[in-house]
Amino acid sequence: MYPLHIKLNDYLCEILAIRVHIQKWEVADSLPYYLQDEFSFFSCELLNIKCLLAFSRDDTKQTPAQIKKYFQTLGNYWAGEIVYVRNKITAFERKRLIEQKVSFIVPHNQMYLPIFGIELREYFHQIKNKRSKFRPSTQAIIVSFLLSRIQFEFSIQEIAGKTGYTKMAISRAFDELQASGLAEVAQKGRERVIRFGEDKRAIWNQSLDYTRNPIKKRILTDSEIDRTNTVISGMSALSHYSMIAPNQYETIAISGKAWKLIEQDFRITIVPIPDVARYEIEIWHYDPTLFASHGIVDQLSLYLCLRNNEDERVQLSLDEMMRHIEW
Repeated sequence: MYPLHIKLNDYLCEILAIRVHIQKWEVADSLPYYLQDEFSFFSCELLNIKCLLAFSRDDTKQTPAQIKKYFQTLGNYWAGEIVYVRNKITAFERKRLIEQKVSFIVPHNQMYLPIFGIELREYFHQIKNKRSKFRPSTQAIIVSFLLSRIQFEFSIQEIAGKTGYTKMAISRAFDELQASGLAEVAQKGRERVIRFGEDKRAIWNQSLDYTRNPIKKRILTDSEIDRTNTVISGMSALSHYSMIAPNQYETIAISGKAWKLIEQDFRITIVPIPDVARYEIEIWHYDPTLFASHGIVDQLSLYLCLRNNEDERVQLSLDEMMRHIEW
């Protein structure tokens, strides 16, 4: 028995008080080579249900969207439940696997088996309170930090200059970030400062439970509008960051404040279907131009806009985009 098999059995014994008999899946040798390269396959009976265990050969190169696609192919060879097993997992990967409804076990870390109604995490014996989402100003600050290159400490004055938020709004945001454990707030002279850790990828992963979709409203229109305070967003932006094709209409993002001015100065005709639209307008909770580059929304905000999109092509493209971010 391989080390990961032993860890899996010990974990199941510890959590569910059961041991399983793991045996090689005979069909595995006839699978497409790319599946054999990604996984080693074993079968077992778990809580009276036959399961196929797909042990990851390389934890670092498999994305949640790819794993889901692999498992859809495996469904042609195995009719029962398929469980993904690996040694370690990041918070980002864990969240995405759950969103994709992929059953998985990370021994001594997490077990997600929706068919059994089981979802157990690290320190599963502790009851976690439902987390509230960040205010738009708080989310803007965390995005601003993650996109900055070398700075890890910010004063209220510095953030006010970058974002345009009031000092009171920023002070409340500091309190939220400190309460979430994503940053520390300290007094430096007469001013409060916020300090982040150096592992930006880890901070991003931890922030995903608190961050919201930046979009509060979408509008389809065939009207020409003033593009001064807009940036490219949605599928139009994702096509710049990945190989996916854009929609036939252009998606643009604008802040709520700027949109009100456009509504006052222009007659906007709203259309009911995408087929006749010239633009899809996203009205954001915070100003999308703050962190845009070359007229395109930043990757982090774009990910938050599209992460719940159920189109597999979109999810694969988001994975591609996120892999190219230099943290």
